[in-house]
Amino acid sequence: MTQTNGIALVLANFSMAANCRSDPDTVDFYRPGFPLVRWEITANVIHTLIVKTLARQHPELCLVDTHPTSHRSLATQGVSYPVRTSPPVLGLSSFSLPSGP
Repeated sequence: MTQTNGIALVLANFSMAANCRSDPDTVDFYRPGFPLVRWEITANVIHTLIVKTLARQHPELCLVDTHPTSHRSLATQGVSYPVRTSPPVLGLSSFSLPSGP
């Protein structure tokens, strides 16, 4: 549908304050407001793997990487994937919205 309508599809991962690299005290700090925080961290890791896999399989997609150290964090989990220049991977520091009306 996006190709038919000339729309560029952009996928993004989600950056959380607590993640798989956080110490247990940090995760427990968020538990009162987010009782399922440990499950949500696991779900976020899976989501990241899904969007990165889709971006690798479909080079016409653009992946916005919101994790400041995602390559290092996934590597510590035993996950490896080839680093590609296509599709484009945009970090937030290099991503900006167009200005104007």
